[in-house]
Amino acid sequence: MPQLDISTFPSQIFWLVITFVVLYVTMSTFILPVIRKTLEHRDTQISDDLKSAEELNMQVQSMADGAASIIDAAQEKARQVLQVAMANTQAELDEREKKFEEKLNARIHKAESAIENQRLQAIQDIDQMVDEVGLLAAQRVSGVPVAYDDFGAGKVRLNAGDSA
Repeated sequence: MPQLDISTFPSQIFWLVITFVVLYVTMSTFILPVIRKTLEHRDTQISDDLKSAEELNMQVQSMADGAASIIDAAQEKARQVLQVAMANTQAELDEREKKFEEKLNARIHKAESAIENQRLQAIQDIDQMVDEVGLLAAQRVSGVPVAYDDFGAGKVRLNAGDSA
């Protein structure tokens, strides 16, 4: 094998050093600066992105806090509006109930008056019927015709000759 021949070692070492020097110079001059620049740009971009993400996160958090306070205020206002509406509705309901109760009481009073009038009329009618039945009974028993006006006034005499 030729690479293991000792006579070719100086030549191989020379070209090895030349190749490594050229490779080192090429790498350090052209390739490594580009890689370094890319890595620095990448680190800068990542740090900028992280900063902007933190800022956006803070903005979102402040927006969420603001939205939560707005929601709380809206809920409180809705509660107040609901309470006012309930109070108004209750007041209107109470007023309607009072009017209904007044109308109902008026109807009840009117009905009670009508019932009382009918009761009194029925009592009068019963009294009149009692008088008529008494008159008819007196006429049948006595056989003397008696006028109703005389019967009710106490002028009836059972003897025909004792008329007043």
